[in-house]
Amino acid sequence: MKTTVAIDLPHGQIAGILQTPEQSADLVIITNGHNGFYSYGMFPWIQDQLEQAGIGSYSYNFSHGGTIGDGDTFDDLEAYSRNCMRLETADLVGVALHMRKRFPSQRLWLLSHSMGSVPTLFGALELRQMGIPIQGLVLLSPVSRLDFWPEELLGRWAESGTITMFNRRTGQDLPHGPEFLAEIRQASTRWNMERALHQLDVPLLVIHGEEDEAVSPDHGRSLVSWAREAGQAARLQIIPETGHTFGTRHPFEGPAQATEEMIDAIIQEVRS
Repeated sequence: MKTTVAIDLPHGQIAGILQTPEQSADLVIITNGHNGFYSYGMFPWIQDQLEQAGIGSYSYNFSHGGTIGDGDTFDDLEAYSRNCMRLETADLVGVALHMRKRFPSQRLWLLSHSMGSVPTLFGALELRQMGIPIQGLVLLSPVSRLDFWPEELLGRWAESGTITMFNRRTGQDLPHGPEFLAEIRQASTRWNMERALHQLDVPLLVIHGEEDEAVSPDHGRSLVSWAREAGQAARLQIIPETGHTFGTRHPFEGPAQATEEMIDAIIQEVRS
């Protein structure tokens, strides 16, 4: 069953799609990347595949992601300009608390793509500290740090306070504000992903495309290495001959072999 579910949080509203097969023991919360949204490319297909496997899911738009409803452009640029890791983490925590209350007996899994790994890790840490159990994390094409931006760009960003970055898919100049820049500068302190992983005790699966053109598989390798250093169960799956979105694009034109391998790995992890 597929339904639209809105969640009101103190800092904004979440919009998302809930798919819940009958008698599902698991619910996967899907967090897209910084420029993602629930209807992007492969994500509706992922939800369909999870439902067919008897696994529930909720995929959502960030409260300040700039995308409205089922749209695939960034129509609220004022909200987008204020988006940052603090707000994205608060979004994930709010979604998880809502779903935990709505489905108290289901196991919660956190799945993310690309830069969604940042709010996913820090959100998982916050939820664990609140006593909310997380069954496991699945990170697709994840980043392992925030400070991967060119220094020249960060310098211009600091001078202006807000910087625009061109989005080739939509043809839009997207504004990024000062709080996001401050978080990037705090990549080794407040937003240190290695430190966050060392504090978590949650099984981790990282799936990365061997030919990822946006985020090097070395990011995924680092995350798994850090988790193992902390004595946690962590597994890395590199899928050969595929990139950042596992052979898919937006609008979605159907799954590739790499897409099938990716969803098989997710389903296997959740069922384990």
